[in-house]
Amino acid sequence: KSKFDELYFKALSCEVVPDKIHPVRVIQSVKSIVGINPELPLVNLMSFCTSYIDKFKTSTIDLKFKTVESPEVITFADLEVALKSRSADRSLNAAYNLSKVSDGRHILEFLIEFSLKYKSASFPNIWSVYKMMLFLKGKDIEKNILFCIHLVINDSSRTSLRINKLLDIDFEKYQYDKNNLDLFFIYYSILDEDLVRIGNIAKYIKNNLLDSFSFKNNDARVNITNSQQSLGRLWISQYLEKMNIENLNANIIIAFESFRAALKSSNGIYDKMIWTNLNKYLNQNDFR
Repeated sequence: KSKFDELYFKALSCEVVPDKIHPVRVIQSVKSIVGINPELPLVNLMSFCTSYIDKFKTSTIDLKFKTVESPEVITFADLEVALKSRSADRSLNAAYNLSKVSDGRHILEFLIEFSLKYKSASFPNIWSVYKMMLFLKGKDIEKNILFCIHLVINDSSRTSLRINKLLDIDFEKYQYDKNNLDLFFIYYSILDEDLVRIGNIAKYIKNNLLDSFSFKNNDARVNITNSQQSLGRLWISQYLEKMNIENLNANIIIAFESFRAALKSSNGIYDKMIWTNLNKYLNQNDFR
């Protein structure tokens, strides 16, 4: 745990580079994959984390709250307005005042909700921060909140809110999409999370799923090996343990973590669909 602690807080200080996977996501993914079987050290993944972080410049952003005068009333709506205006000062002030009356975890949940609501590219990073905060039991949560706020206000990809009619989703008919595979399975896994704001978060996830993914796959063929069926998620950690570090990259780690999270959430319900897509991913990327 101490090694992940050290790597993670070093990752928080890394500069955000557009179109490049931030180290925060990589550290969280490796932590979760190692958690499948803590007895399996996965030295190659840990070494990859260290070398990956070293490729990034250190950010100049100060991850500390500045004390400001508190208003009589502060709500999450105030933070939403500030974030939408892309004002760093207003957003940080609102977050500071909320931190005086609300649990830091709830603020992070709101930032997850905001990033989903406006389809911000910052969402996967914020989700990784949230998961790491659970693992580290809220250590230095102020830094994490400020890191996420800077992600949101500097994201130019945000769109205006558009709510579709929320239809039932048949996950068995998910149409494989190599470009958004990890995002789909992250979305799916979150629907099973124990979150205070799960009502709104689930609504925006389903909205984004219907908006960005196809559920018209009528191919009923299943591709799952005997070892995958018997080992379950343990197959993922054993598979990655055998990979040479030269063949590892951030995209591979992120993809495998999304499959791991989906399998954990599925609890047997959609396992065949998940394994079938994982094996399609392996085949298309020449891993076999």
